[in-house]
Amino acid sequence: MSGKNDEPFAVKTELGWSIVGGSQMDSEENFDTFGQTYRTVSMRVEAPISIDSQSNVKYARKAKVKEVTTADFLQMMERDFHEIDGKDTISQEDKKFLQIVRDGIHQSDDGYYEMPLPFKKGEPTLPNNRRAAMSRLVGLKSQLLKRPQYREHYMTFMNEIFHRGDAEKVPAEEVSMSNSWCIPHHGVYHPKKPNKVRVVFDRSARYQGTCLNDHLLQGPDLINPMIGVLCRFQHGPIAFTCDVEKMYHKFRVTKLHQNYLRFLWWEDGDLSKPPVDYRMKVHLFGATSSPGCANFGLKQIAEEHKDLSVEAAEFLTRNFYVDDGLKCESSEEDASDLIQKAVSICAKGNLRLHKFICNSPQVTSSIPESERAAVAKTSLELGQHDSTAIERALCLQWCIDSDELCFRLTLKDHPLTRGGILATVASIYDPLGLIAHLVLVGRQIL
Repeated sequence: MSGKNDEPFAVKTELGWSIVGGSQMDSEENFDTFGQTYRTVSMRVEAPISIDSQSNVKYARKAKVKEVTTADFLQMMERDFHEIDGKDTISQEDKKFLQIVRDGIHQSDDGYYEMPLPFKKGEPTLPNNRRAAMSRLVGLKSQLLKRPQYREHYMTFMNEIFHRGDAEKVPAEEVSMSNSWCIPHHGVYHPKKPNKVRVVFDRSARYQGTCLNDHLLQGPDLINPMIGVLCRFQHGPIAFTCDVEKMYHKFRVTKLHQNYLRFLWWEDGDLSKPPVDYRMKVHLFGATSSPGCANFGLKQIAEEHKDLSVEAAEFLTRNFYVDDGLKCESSEEDASDLIQKAVSICAKGNLRLHKFICNSPQVTSSIPESERAAVAKTSLELGQHDSTAIERALCLQWCIDSDELCFRLTLKDHPLTRGGILATVASIYDPLGLIAHLVLVGRQIL
């Protein structure tokens, strides 16, 4: 039976029954529209009631509106820029990862830091997948013979990892060890580096239903939030960026676990010879555990050698996003001093900071030319910065001379459909929301 005006009635929604109705506000108290249902009310309403447009509709249960303070408002407005500390919500697997690398990390006699592979349940006994890896190698050999340039780039990469000591030939007496795994590999090109191939070791390659990544712990997210790094990059007038050279390959795997990183290759690069067993000695790209191990290692080096400079150690700990460092200082003297001390701390762990770019010619001149990025090498004469020089800072465009983050949009010709509009809007990379007011126009169309 329908109720009259100002009487409550029930409405069934996907969340259950709600009691609503129109009534006059007899008091000056303000109430929100939050309600809870403690009892299911079954009532059939023959026809929807008519509610006068002047009446207020609210839930039957009243609750006072929470008083909003200035601190609440600021917290809401700044929550996207806060760095979240996940220590309180760390999982048991993450704790196990930290325990393994913390107990196992040490510095070897040659200066490199070594860490064990963080296995989930100890060292696994994996099936012998050498035949599957050999099959992949046959396919690779076919590609190397068909594409001479690809072969040349591939050989260059492999010779470099052997020369640096990142890989070694497995001794004959260790070839038949049971606890080992053979990783297939292939080469990929970066769109902006057509003359350089990167060899990818496929640690997700499965054999008999398993792969090496299945047995590795990923570990907690030790990467600094990008928003925090970018915001601190704009705090001072003297800004610079740098990079850790081949960061993953600068951290070694303990000798006991290197046999899980075997691969097949031809001795001296001679494809006419039968392939032999090699093994990587470093943490690899594409491994589940490698990002966590590399970031833990960088922070460990900064912590152990912070006596050289607390400021430089903090820079390495808080202002790096993976292997890219961004920092700003209030003066050129402070920036030069910080760079020098950060380089010294990294050298303690055989890490090399290079590709430095700074918006100050004086600071740039204090950095050895071999450690400058290509764009910085063109600005050798003091006071003659290229006003149009733009470099990437965490995938954003950084105008070096004006010290401004800018956007150069090259939009592809997508069809005028909903999918095309979505692809155009999503292609604009703006983690800080600096041009959100422009992107919003495209989102409004959607």
